[in-house]
Amino acid sequence: VALTGEGADEALAGYLRFKTQMIRQRTSRIFGRWLPKLFLKAALASIGGGSKHRMPVFPMQGVRTAQQDIFDLLGQSRELFFTSQLWDRLGDHSPYDEFDISHPRFTRWHPLNQGLYVGYKTLLGGMLLVSKGDRIAMNSSVETRYPFLDEDFTSFCAQIAPEYKLRGRTEKWLLRQVAAKSLPTAIAQRPKTMFRATKSRIFLGDDRPAWVDQLLSEESLRATGLFDPAAIARARQVRIGRSTYTPRQVSLDMGLTVVISTQLWHHTFCGGGLADLPHWTAPHATLPLEHSSRPIISAAS
Repeated sequence: VALTGEGADEALAGYLRFKTQMIRQRTSRIFGRWLPKLFLKAALASIGGGSKHRMPVFPMQGVRTAQQDIFDLLGQSRELFFTSQLWDRLGDHSPYDEFDISHPRFTRWHPLNQGLYVGYKTLLGGMLLVSKGDRIAMNSSVETRYPFLDEDFTSFCAQIAPEYKLRGRTEKWLLRQVAAKSLPTAIAQRPKTMFRATKSRIFLGDDRPAWVDQLLSEESLRATGLFDPAAIARARQVRIGRSTYTPRQVSLDMGLTVVISTQLWHHTFCGGGLADLPHWTAPHATLPLEHSSRPIISAAS
């Protein structure tokens, strides 16, 4: 059994995005909302793809939280990669509708607390606790415990003032004050380090596995019908060998990673045929003889 720190960043504003949100808020107070919107529009325009399916600037009850800067960068790659058939199938669906940001007092909270709430509702559960947490731990026969997700702790943090969470450029300020009483200064005041893989460079470098090219081949992309083969080919050429982090490079980096992951998921769970990799086949369910006349629908259906 191991104790982990998941939940501390959501409770006490540990992510870089909250600092950038603070800068955006200060800019808005001086110049109004138009200047941050102008910067956003210019950044997204530099990526390309147009704005036909772009999400609203303030999509959650008229609020823009810290997460949306990165959401918009990733979302712009959809304009480049999605096929017209996929857009037709999506219709007027908005991914923000699935966030269920419906708390009646949400719009009255401090902007920092709005972003923390969205973090709890989105990335924490599916990505941090499952994909990066429990799956990895259980693969090594380790059970994880989350003291920063204790209900009493999260309730306490929800009630303290924002300046005790993010003070100036110091994230998790209150936690660092507590840690300074019992830990060496080098640990209590250690700068936060971003956990970020190089993403598409891993899949597009010279030593990439063969199945990457198979999944991104024109034949495989047309078989799923989700992504434009010509757009993917152009993006691969732009991204190979580039290590800069302009808005365009970041969007292509994340977007290509999503394309590869989606193609791999489709191959693994939706019938195979896209690469020389094994794929999952739904088991045939059987029932006791007295129920055998009932039709069986597998989970894959």
